[in-house]
Amino acid sequence: MRDFLGKIGAQDKVLLIGDILQHQGVEAGKPFEQLQQAGMQTVQLDQIVRQKDRELLKAVEHLSKNETAMGVQMLQQQGRVTEIVDPRQRIEAIANKLCGPP
Repeated sequence: MRDFLGKIGAQDKVLLIGDILQHQGVEAGKPFEQLQQAGMQTVQLDQIVRQKDRELLKAVEHLSKNETAMGVQMLQQQGRVTEIVDPRQRIEAIANKLCGPP
């Protein structure tokens, strides 16, 4: 991030998109969070637009507010959570979902 910011000129404009509550830097520092703490101008998006299904949206709203138990419970009630205990069967089910059955 330091190298990138060092290469931009005064006439350049940069748009950084991120969420300090989701993705942190994996190496030294937390550049996005540090820039915000240093006074970088920010805008917050507070409307969930991806989920079109009303019931799914309600569950996602709970999850976005850190109400994990309620969000997961709603997802389970909607039949959106499947538990496959056997690891081999779980991997097979994931592969079939992503690639189709063999």
